[in-house]
Amino acid sequence: MHTPPSLLHLCQRVLANFLNSDLDYWKVFKDLPPDVINGILLHLPPITLYALNREFLLYSREWRDSELACTAELSSEIGREHTEIVGEEGSSDSSSNRSARLCRRKRGHNGSSRPLDFSALKLGMSAAWKSLYIKRWPTCADRYHGAVDWQQLYWETHLQCCLNAASEEPSISTLDCQIGDIVMPNDVLKNLNSEIIGNEESTFSTLRANCVYFGCFVRKLRLYSILCSPKLVILLKHARLHSVTFCNVRIKSELTGICQLLTANASTLRSVEFYRSKFSGETLNKIGKAMCPTGTRHYIQHFALISSRVFDQANLFAVNSSTDFLQFLTAARSLRSLILCDNSLEQENVVLILKVILQHAKNICSVQLVDNEMFLTYFLLTLGLGEAFTRSFSSCMTANKLAQSETTRVFKRLSALDLRSNILDSEAIGSLTKCLTKMPSLQQLDVSDNPLEDAGIRLLVPYISNSLTALKELSLASCQMTATSAIVMLNALSNSQTTLRRLSLAGNSLGSTVVQSLAQFLRKCPLENLDVSDIDLGPTGCSDVLKETLITNGTLLHIDISKNRICGLGAVMLASIISAGTSRLTSINASANLLSSESIQHIAKNIQNSKTYVESTGRSISLDLRNNPGSFLCKLAGLHGRVGACTVLLSDSSCETHSVLHDDDP
Repeated sequence: MHTPPSLLHLCQRVLANFLNSDLDYWKVFKDLPPDVINGILLHLPPITLYALNREFLLYSREWRDSELACTAELSSEIGREHTEIVGEEGSSDSSSNRSARLCRRKRGHNGSSRPLDFSALKLGMSAAWKSLYIKRWPTCADRYHGAVDWQQLYWETHLQCCLNAASEEPSISTLDCQIGDIVMPNDVLKNLNSEIIGNEESTFSTLRANCVYFGCFVRKLRLYSILCSPKLVILLKHARLHSVTFCNVRIKSELTGICQLLTANASTLRSVEFYRSKFSGETLNKIGKAMCPTGTRHYIQHFALISSRVFDQANLFAVNSSTDFLQFLTAARSLRSLILCDNSLEQENVVLILKVILQHAKNICSVQLVDNEMFLTYFLLTLGLGEAFTRSFSSCMTANKLAQSETTRVFKRLSALDLRSNILDSEAIGSLTKCLTKMPSLQQLDVSDNPLEDAGIRLLVPYISNSLTALKELSLASCQMTATSAIVMLNALSNSQTTLRRLSLAGNSLGSTVVQSLAQFLRKCPLENLDVSDIDLGPTGCSDVLKETLITNGTLLHIDISKNRICGLGAVMLASIISAGTSRLTSINASANLLSSESIQHIAKNIQNSKTYVESTGRSISLDLRNNPGSFLCKLAGLHGRVGACTVLLSDSSCETHSVLHDDDP
């Protein structure tokens, strides 16, 4: 039954309506108790709360200034009156009482009013902004933890929505378009204040107004190339960008605005990314100059070129000339993360980039070289460790080989290495292992989607189990390994002092024969996240050994066993694991497993009244049963949402199950 609002709640809403109509009312409300004021704040729209926040800041500054002035004046007057009091015999008034009255008189309070509790008011403001943010973007709030400036985050996200809406405006492609005059759609403005919806004369109806008022809150932006003009740079002149991402940069006319924005925020920028862009060597040199205007040092810690192609590279990587982009790399002493994903860089230029980065980026700890064919070959050549390729590229290796001390220094700090989709085979892995011995701090290694096969996995096993003692995350998904090499690796990890927290074996045809070794590994390793999707477990893979291991496991939080065709026996295993209530699992992905409606109902029946560990801690298990043949029928029958200790996810339509394979045909 719905609980009716209290009288205090209704009064706070009425007072909030008064404030929303006329902000001068706050001068009357400020004498209310702090908890009442904070309750009023929760009912204010963002525009009114923003204006009221400015009034509070102004009032707090005036209060501090008056306190300082009052203190100075009181010190002199109390001294004079103290002299008079000492000379007066038989006075019935003490010095402290006279001083107190004087203090109240000077402050103008006359003892009948008290100052605002600014600490309580600050907490109330933060709670109000957090409430507004969660109400408008409910799925995004979980990303932020700890101390968060919710007002800054609200207006930053709002301005990003404004810019996204402006980029979709058809008139923006015309040459005479004034970006600042673009009118914001109602679905962007409706959350600010209902009175400004559809009102083109409203203060906040245009992009210019939103940038002027809220640009000072912006720290992070994602800009599409069509917005990258000098006009936007003027609109964002009060922004202090820490992170900026550019998308679809392809023509020279967009370059001027990008360079001006980078130069204007060069002192504050820490992250720069380019997605799906095309550059000439001349263009990238201008961007390098903008990111490092002094040519000696910049403070960028993260740089990424993702799905961005570079042509005319002769002007960019001239070895005997100091180009602006190379100067940017040379000045990268603060760089900690480098991502080069799906780029068309020439072989010698790859070597040159890595050589400069490893020589000058003294704090580099994460390198992601993703989806670049034969990229690792040249990466190893740069380090002088690619013995398998010395015959073909000996001159290139000799020209760019790093000093052994520089290589060792960089490798000791490296904590993440991402080499997905680089067509690495067992020969390349043989060279990589020589680098791994020099990476004692490596915590993340991803070599997924590479044809390593059993030979490559066997070469990796000794280093993963013995040398990489700090390794936390290992991804071997889609590496064409078989059960033979998987068993060898799992047994080696079981007998080592591994600290792995996440392991992915997805997309490898392992079958049910790995279950015994997998169960032994789970009993000995403090794993928290396991991905064994699409490894052909089948019904026989859901054996008692695996079931008992998962029931008694005390560390595993997330498991993905989707696309394994586990059928009815798998449903029995899932029901037993959840109903036992002893594991710490909070997420189970069992989608696309040929579970019938009877199997899903069996799971629901067993977990209906279960009292699990996670339920006792106030959390629920997320059980994904989508894309199973019986999923949609069970949803029609009302089986979805919260069931016992689980939140069950089922398919929204029968179409989702049509794509599920019922046999091994392609």
